[in-house]
Amino acid sequence: MEDILLLPFAQYWCAYIGFVVALLAILAFDLGVFSKSGTLPTLREACIRSVIFILLALAFNYGLYQFLLYELPNRPDLVGLDHTQLARDTSLKFLAGYVVEYALAIDNVFVLAAMFSYFVAPPQFQ
Repeated sequence: MEDILLLPFAQYWCAYIGFVVALLAILAFDLGVFSKSGTLPTLREACIRSVIFILLALAFNYGLYQFLLYELPNRPDLVGLDHTQLARDTSLKFLAGYVVEYALAIDNVFVLAAMFSYFVAPPQFQ
């Protein structure tokens, strides 16, 4: 089977720009609001922040699925393909990638914690 380009840049450039703008806005909000205070976040604050970003990723995944369900049937180059299956596969690939990256990030936290405890780094430098 040949590769299918679901969202070619020439047709969906506004979606790509919107994605980058949304990503920059979330990054600015995270760095501007959550990182303003010079204190370390409590466990509760860190958990709330993690839940917020997980919910944002799930909302993006759902939005991607709905966007593809709406947009793929209008593409003449995808006639004869199962649009629902394409949308489902694409959103599941995103979700699998997100889960793998999240697991790797948690793994990095444990490695950094082990390094900081081994080298007895003061809390302000951790």
